[in-house]
Amino acid sequence: MIAIYLSLVDELSDKEKIKRIYNEYYGLMMYIAFDYTQNDAEDIVHDAMVRIIKNIDKVDMSDKRKTKAFCITVVRNRAIDCLRKERKGAVSYDNEIRTENKNGFSFDISQINETYQILYDALESLNDTYKTVCTLKYVNGLTEREIAEVLDLSPKVVSLRIFRGKQILREALRKEDFYAK
Repeated sequence: MIAIYLSLVDELSDKEKIKRIYNEYYGLMMYIAFDYTQNDAEDIVHDAMVRIIKNIDKVDMSDKRKTKAFCITVVRNRAIDCLRKERKGAVSYDNEIRTENKNGFSFDISQINETYQILYDALESLNDTYKTVCTLKYVNGLTEREIAEVLDLSPKVVSLRIFRGKQILREALRKEDFYAK
């Protein structure tokens, strides 16, 4: 697969960047893509690699933290795009549809979809600093220590960003009358 990526660029320095990105971050990118959607993970990572290659001039390999964050952001955004496409093609639920779980609790599926959309939009409205750590924590289920390793940050910085991200989300949801004070 790397031969395909290398054939997309002409300059030797760009080829070296691509080799390093592929060797250092391909596994991480697959992990993140697989966490979003198991069926399309390889396609997502392939599309992300192509997008990274298109922006290879923006990649500074001397700063590993930024390179890793860039790769994570590109693959995450590509995965979200794929999920949006799937959702558009999905069958929409009628407001009258109700279902019961095994405990007999009845709930309205459309309310769940609406709630999910509100939460998703609020998370997407965060700036990348907070969106990345909150997504890795609450969507991907990584611990703060794992996030710190992935993003090459200290656990204290990760903890602070998660705290601040939650504050911003809480305030955004209050404005939507979604979250009580």
